[in-house]
Amino acid sequence: MSCGGSVHLMFETFQARPWSIIIFGAGHVAQALVRALALLDCHITCIDTRFEWLDRLPPPNSTFARRVVDDMAAFASDVSPCSYCVLVTQGHATDLPILKRLVTRRDLSYIGVIGSSVKARKIRAELTCDGYTEVDVRNFQCPMGIGFKSHQPSEIAVSIIAQLLSLKNGGS
Repeated sequence: MSCGGSVHLMFETFQARPWSIIIFGAGHVAQALVRALALLDCHITCIDTRFEWLDRLPPPNSTFARRVVDDMAAFASDVSPCSYCVLVTQGHATDLPILKRLVTRRDLSYIGVIGSSVKARKIRAELTCDGYTEVDVRNFQCPMGIGFKSHQPSEIAVSIIAQLLSLKNGGS
């Protein structure tokens, strides 16, 4: 500046798209996860085949939806691009069909499956045997979360949220 002063510019960024989190399953971990995520600026959709579990969640509002579906795997095909997908269903037999629909997609921000490293190896082996590519087989996180080895639903939820926030905000 000709007067010798200085200029300070401040920038504020806004997320162009809402942070969309799709939770497959409405069991104990999902119950804790939905309640904790409700404190954040995100849109949450929790889906399950079991109305009685979805009914235990908070009532739907502008940032939270719950959906009863006959087939969670079929719903997976309709997930919006850039969504963060969290699979916390009843178990391996329920997770795998959903995962098979999600892993081939390259437009999702995150795919995570609850479970151990043993479960992860089993899922990856099954996907490989079913002809999925190496890229597909690596296109999900299992175990998910930051890994502080808890079995408490609320602590698992915090672990998952920590990982999601780290990825959303440019962390590792």
